[in-house]
Amino acid sequence: MGKKTAFLLALAACCMGFVSCGEEPAESPAETTTTAATTVPVPTQTTVETQKPTPADITGLTIAQRAEQLTAQKGHVSDETGTIDRDSLKTLNERAEAIAQNSGIQVAAVITNDLSTLTPEAFAAEYYNSLYGAGTSGFLVLVNNMTGKDLIHTSGMCSHYLPQDALTLAITKATPHIVTQDYAAAVDQIFSLADQMPDTIFDYSGILSKEQYAQFCEIAEDAIKDESKHFSVLLVDTRTWQTANSLQSYADAQRGSLADDGLLVVDVQTMICAVSGDFSGASTTTAELNAILKDTASKPITAAVKEYYKQVKALQ
Repeated sequence: MGKKTAFLLALAACCMGFVSCGEEPAESPAETTTTAATTVPVPTQTTVETQKPTPADITGLTIAQRAEQLTAQKGHVSDETGTIDRDSLKTLNERAEAIAQNSGIQVAAVITNDLSTLTPEAFAAEYYNSLYGAGTSGFLVLVNNMTGKDLIHTSGMCSHYLPQDALTLAITKATPHIVTQDYAAAVDQIFSLADQMPDTIFDYSGILSKEQYAQFCEIAEDAIKDESKHFSVLLVDTRTWQTANSLQSYADAQRGSLADDGLLVVDVQTMICAVSGDFSGASTTTAELNAILKDTASKPITAAVKEYYKQVKALQ
């Protein structure tokens, strides 16, 4: 079954609550008209054609090596088919970077004709983990021209807050673009899933359950009365910030990226924290919360978050 046929079936199936994906069809030959070559000059390539990169040579490369190539280019979108023009690819990479800075989640996309020996699910998971690490928060869009099964792999808090029906709907809406090989439009549309993510509690460590995450969001919402103010919490593990001079310098940098008024960063492995903010007493708050985190007899992270937002509430 071709993707075009699958799309038509998907439209009909939406009424019955069912979505189907199929195989990539073979191209049908296009009719051509021959003209006299002696009087008509040979046309030059169009601008769009010259901007399109050549398909990536991935012969013999592992999934991790393919991901490493993308990381080396400081990219988030890998079009191994060479279909997306350079300007569109640059725009998609900039959008992915902006999502990471503004929403605290990683987004990526891979358009490929070669899954190696893996299933689509295993390929997407391994590629995402090679890019960002297992347990981080984000998602990867796989446009799969090998078997025709396109999908979205989620990780961390995205697995909690992007349910399967939302992922299926996003793929269904993007299918018309995929069928016509307008991959840039398809990826751009699916990246909009990032808008459904909360923007106050960031769990890079992946330790929070959906219930715990919702609890922290409620605590934050109750404390922040001024909607123009942003006081966030970021949970990390040691490897996330260990290249920085200190956890405090990492917190300062992250607060700058998020443009927050205050940010609490907690390392869930070492159980230490740092508070960054333009308010007096930030360093004192850091010391108080570190003392709370040493009390392992209770739920120290929850207690530290509650105390942080208690002090945030007093600032307003």
